[in-house]
Amino acid sequence: MASTRLRLQVRDHHVVMDNGILRVTISKPDGIVTGIKYNHIDNLLEIANDESNRGYWDLVWSQLGSTGTTGTFEVIHGTNFKIITENEEQVELSFSTTWDASLQAKLAPLNIDKRFVMLRGSSGFYTYAIYQHLEGWPGFNLDETRIVFKLRKDKFHYMAVADNRQRYMPLPDDRLPGRGQPLDYPEAVLLVNPVEPEFTGEVDDKYQYSGENKDVKVHGWICRDTPAVGFWQIMPSNEFRTGGPSKQDLTSHVGPTTLAWQIGAHYGGEDVVLKFEEGEAWNKVFGPIFMYLNSVTNGSDPLSLWEDAKQQAVEQVESWPYSFPASQDFPTSAQRGNVSGRLLVRDRCVSDEKIVGNGAYIGLAPPGEIGSWQTQGKGYQFWTRADKKGYFTINNIRTGDYNLYAWVPGFIGDYRLDELISITPGCNIDMSELVYEPPRDGPTLWEIGIPDRSAREFYIPDPDARYINKLYVNHPDRFRQYGLWERYSELYPKDDLVYTVGESNYTTDWFFAQVTRKKDDNTYQATTWQIRFKLDLIEATGTYKLRVALASAAQAELQIRINNRDQNPALFTSGLIGKDNAIARHGIHGLYWLFNVEVPTASLFEDENTIYLTQANATGPFQGIIWACSNGATHPKSSAPSLVSTYVHGSKNGASRIGLIPAGLRLPVQPLRLSVSNVKFAACKNDFDCRKNSVIPRFQHLVPSAIAKTSSDAGPPSSYPCADKRLAVVTWAAITLVIAVGNRVLQKLALVPMKDHPFFLAQFNSFMYVAVYFSVLHFRYRAGLTTDEMLAVPKAPFIVIGLLESISMVSGIHASRTSYTLIIPSKLLSRHVRLEEPLFRLPNDFVDRLRLFPALVSLSQPVCADILGVAADIFQNPLAENLHTEPNLRMLSCGSRCCSGGHESCLANTLFPAGSGSANTRMLSGVGLLWPALMIASSAFQAVASIVKESVFVDAAARLKGKSLDVFVVNSFGSGFQALFVLLFLPILSNLKGIPLSELPSIFKSGAACFLNIGTNTTACDGAPLLPLLYIIPTSFSTYLFSIFSKSPMQLLLLLPPDLQTKANLRGTRYNFPNHK
Repeated sequence: MASTRLRLQVRDHHVVMDNGILRVTISKPDGIVTGIKYNHIDNLLEIANDESNRGYWDLVWSQLGSTGTTGTFEVIHGTNFKIITENEEQVELSFSTTWDASLQAKLAPLNIDKRFVMLRGSSGFYTYAIYQHLEGWPGFNLDETRIVFKLRKDKFHYMAVADNRQRYMPLPDDRLPGRGQPLDYPEAVLLVNPVEPEFTGEVDDKYQYSGENKDVKVHGWICRDTPAVGFWQIMPSNEFRTGGPSKQDLTSHVGPTTLAWQIGAHYGGEDVVLKFEEGEAWNKVFGPIFMYLNSVTNGSDPLSLWEDAKQQAVEQVESWPYSFPASQDFPTSAQRGNVSGRLLVRDRCVSDEKIVGNGAYIGLAPPGEIGSWQTQGKGYQFWTRADKKGYFTINNIRTGDYNLYAWVPGFIGDYRLDELISITPGCNIDMSELVYEPPRDGPTLWEIGIPDRSAREFYIPDPDARYINKLYVNHPDRFRQYGLWERYSELYPKDDLVYTVGESNYTTDWFFAQVTRKKDDNTYQATTWQIRFKLDLIEATGTYKLRVALASAAQAELQIRINNRDQNPALFTSGLIGKDNAIARHGIHGLYWLFNVEVPTASLFEDENTIYLTQANATGPFQGIIWACSNGATHPKSSAPSLVSTYVHGSKNGASRIGLIPAGLRLPVQPLRLSVSNVKFAACKNDFDCRKNSVIPRFQHLVPSAIAKTSSDAGPPSSYPCADKRLAVVTWAAITLVIAVGNRVLQKLALVPMKDHPFFLAQFNSFMYVAVYFSVLHFRYRAGLTTDEMLAVPKAPFIVIGLLESISMVSGIHASRTSYTLIIPSKLLSRHVRLEEPLFRLPNDFVDRLRLFPALVSLSQPVCADILGVAADIFQNPLAENLHTEPNLRMLSCGSRCCSGGHESCLANTLFPAGSGSANTRMLSGVGLLWPALMIASSAFQAVASIVKESVFVDAAARLKGKSLDVFVVNSFGSGFQALFVLLFLPILSNLKGIPLSELPSIFKSGAACFLNIGTNTTACDGAPLLPLLYIIPTSFSTYLFSIFSKSPMQLLLLLPPDLQTKANLRGTRYNFPNHK
């Protein structure tokens, strides 16, 4: 195939390109693709359509001064045909049109040169276009431009946009009257009598398949004839598209149709329309874009075509910029430049050190205001994401002057480097370190949502059962279901949403969008939400700040009032903002808006306060805002305490965290309570320092490793540390000791009736952990806290973890046959605890070490106990004699390790009996250091297992794109494989205890009878089953503790009385904490 000679046939009204793999027919001179022959199909395009309605470039334009996003639709017809290149390797054709004054008001004032390229051996073809507006020409608005291919409806029935967004699609006939019922807007149709009954009751809406520029590199259709054929549109670069990486637009939809948008007002509104002044010169290249065709042999899975298309997209991206375009307007790689550097974040109320911009979006775009890249479309944009250390590289940048823009997930606001960056051919510019300082006037008291420019974390309801798209049932993109805006009125028919800080949970109690309420007479009314919070004290001077970030806005007016619902005028009004229509188009964000609202001290009360958020424009169902997040802080020159930050989803400059889009079912929950009045707070002394008693915000993605030390910290050192290190560390130590001792006491109580059956109890405990962990994991999965992506992480590390923990247990038991010391490291600390939030101000190196706390404890417990025991025995310390002769259980505690004599009932890591010996003989008599050394070394396996667990979290963070892996995934699968290896090691363990393998069934049977206190031979089992069941309590309590740890270890400190909380300087977070009472 690759050696087949390219052929070009020029006919009267058509031109044909053929490379032996496919044949493309284009009308001449119009430049409309009329036919594509591939494999066994003579024409992939819809032959029932007119030739001008198969494959084409089009645009929508309007007169200068026009408003809105509609105008004159125009299929771009060429008036001049030219062969640009024709050789053995490449054919490039031009179909151009030239504008002159005679066409004014008839056609858009543009010169347009459409190009089509075919390469030898390539299973597809390329198309690009050069748009030009000359000086002296009239002004106009360019609302949209795109490429459209309409495929045969009798062939292409399966559509794919992403790995989890692909399905069989309805036919276009199903949308016709009689088969489809139009809904609230023409694009949405309820299928009532489709040709294929399986689609009955579903909604078809092209906006349900939209995607962000950064995510959609390939999409298309599959024809499942034999052999199957795929038709794919591949976007190798977004440099020529409007709105940056987060801009959303249409992809493929029922038709079957595939689209390649260059400029579009969807999810942006009029703000992203290109507006050209009279006489403004402009020139831009759109593309090239690759149309890729593939097929499979008979019997092969047609869905493998999608996998092949994804691989082809990777290859096309790596080949960018292409070397073959024959236009001087498209520069090669050598004619472009490169920029690299590192982005850090300085927020002194979060960390004394600069924080790495992990996962930051960094781009070069034409000079403009902060955040202007969201609406920029006349020039080119070049974006990348920083790595986990904040380093970034942007390659192949066109020459010109740019601003560098950025935004960091987890921090509100936008970054812009004020100095222009001039790109010249071949340049390599090192920006060194760039530092972003998010808006900050003081410490944050509370926040709702996550600053990620999206409303994903808020409550998204189930759709009305009458309007379902089956693809999005139990799908991460459930927000794409039709009609969610109507659910708000159903969930809140009379009273609007009320959110109480410290009690409510934004994942279940904050509707993702604030919309209008539909009344019984089919009119609409404004909605007013309330945020209730407490202030313990209010300083007389200074000004509070309320920051509101919106992820979208659609003809909305946001009004904010404090403690007076009828305040007139309102404390703040946004005016009428936004036309991105993300609510109606099933978007979770549109354009991002950020508002800073000054709140006078006189308007606040000590104790209870209420913020009223009103979306005042209410003439239809789609007016509203999508929230992103909110917070409040003090004036930088004030000593007043701070309020909260709130992120709201809006439509002008990006997505926000608090939304005005209705969210759905409000699930009954019993949230944990944190009384805001119990948290002390104060202002920052200056831009860099926070006073004592300040409340510090934390963001979920910021783990200790994200805090980077830098040598170029320009700010003054912090004079007021935000936490008391010693109290925090002492409290941690005390909590650890109490839990460890409590676990042991309850375990010993279980042995009272089970003293003759420790082997059974050991097995019961080991497998009980597996049952408990997987049960909790199941409920967390049902609640949406654990995702399919988390469960799909590689299982090999868990096998290693289970093996290491089993080897640790076996080797320890083997050593204990000679040494009187016992292997009982705390089961609590052998489970993995993630210290995700360094909420007290410790040096970074200390905090990093603290993250390995479980591993260090696992290692130190047995070492400490063994050394004490060995020393006592070797030097004939009276302690050793007491341990051997005392008939009652004695405990020598080091961490959670114990030693005993006379009873072989101290439990091992999985509660296997470990010690042996007599009451009259020292256990180490005649024994060298081998067995104690083996005892000590056995603990290293447990420590290594903990370190492997830590590596699992690090790897998962990359796989989950910065999200934290649920700790119960690690503990469940780790415990499961440990239990499996325990079964495999059962012959060894039974042999170590002198139990023949053949007797195990009877031992387990008698142990179970004693545990349940059932049968005739249970006279020594008094206290069962009550006392053995108490054995479950440590496991349950530890599991609950892990659940707290997985959110924030400092939540434990919030169990302290208020005065100790104040001394500890606990930092506020967005989580719901247990009430200290």
